[in-house]
Amino acid sequence: MLEEADTLMKKRKVNTILCIGDSTLGNPELTYLVRTFLPRGGIYLKKVGEEPILVVSNIDVGNARHGIVKNIQTFSDYNYRELLRKYGRKRAYIELIASILKRNRAKERVGIYGKVESARLLYIVDALRKKGFKITGENKPTLLDIMRRRKDRWEIEAIRDAADRTVKVVQEVEEFLSSLDLRDGVAALDGERITVGSVKNLVRRLCIENGLQLPEDHIFAVGRSSADPHEAGHDEDLITEGEPIVFDIFPQSIKTGYWYDFTRTYVLGKPSSTLSRIYEDVADAQDMVLDNIHAGLSGGEVMNMVCQFFKKNGRPTLLEGSEYQGFIHGLGHGVGLTIGEEPYLTVGEEEPLEENNVVTVEPGLYYPEIGGVRLEDVVIIESYKARVVKEHKRRLEI
Repeated sequence: MLEEADTLMKKRKVNTILCIGDSTLGNPELTYLVRTFLPRGGIYLKKVGEEPILVVSNIDVGNARHGIVKNIQTFSDYNYRELLRKYGRKRAYIELIASILKRNRAKERVGIYGKVESARLLYIVDALRKKGFKITGENKPTLLDIMRRRKDRWEIEAIRDAADRTVKVVQEVEEFLSSLDLRDGVAALDGERITVGSVKNLVRRLCIENGLQLPEDHIFAVGRSSADPHEAGHDEDLITEGEPIVFDIFPQSIKTGYWYDFTRTYVLGKPSSTLSRIYEDVADAQDMVLDNIHAGLSGGEVMNMVCQFFKKNGRPTLLEGSEYQGFIHGLGHGVGLTIGEEPYLTVGEEEPLEENNVVTVEPGLYYPEIGGVRLEDVVIIESYKARVVKEHKRRLEI
């Protein structure tokens, strides 16, 4: 949480947070710190025990004022035009950052954050160190990663809003699938066969209509191709009777930039007894986790919990080294300004979960000769339980 910044900075021995970027677009760290959209980016600086400042282009001042940083300054306050004239654009940016650090007496143990192309970031860090600034390096998870683990009330409401919009899209897709006829074992509408591509285009349109965007698209994989957990689905594939359909949607709110992540598995017509048993095991595994996950457990412990459950049911898992069938991926990950962030529910994660962590719970089973089944919901971690952000019933037959 942002309100824990000073405590975490002291713990990590970071005296100053310096966050930079040419835009907040695709820059979750800068977006997190300023909580507004800055088309031309900015330079954020916070010292331990002091309020942050945000330095932006003069034409971005209006946008900056919509955010949470109160002390808004401009490039002009640091004579940026003169720096450009004297040094040229590449060097002037270094001089601008140095001027901001110097004026605010931020020289020791400066942590640098924000999405910047790696070669450029190395150039910036090297130049600042040559000027005497003590830039400190961090391994993952960084200070900003840790701050973003626990969501505050505003963030949780932003995620809830994204969840409401996402599930509305899912409901409309389910209604469309339910309206299809099966002709010779193939899904059709008004006599025309329905392809995966046509459903995916429907999903894209519905997302836009509901204030969502799909920067990483979505998954609508059918039949045996769904045995690959990250198979997006082939546009030309037909939807056939009795085969699994894995629908995994992970949109971003256009309004807030926060993401959601949601998966259901369906079958048109009657599933085989084998597929029904796979689905039941996945649903039971998810229920077991939802009933037992809480603050204090580590991500690794929760992962082990579901692996042991599957093992008892005769399903291979990662813990036994299975790579191509059974449970072959992590159980979950954090959701916020990215679709995969701290904390993670997977093998080797020792950090305990905390209240207001927001994570996915997405067990799945995959068999190359059958296909895949995955169910996913997002939960808010509490002291003794977890709450699903947006309830939506599970049903295999549709």
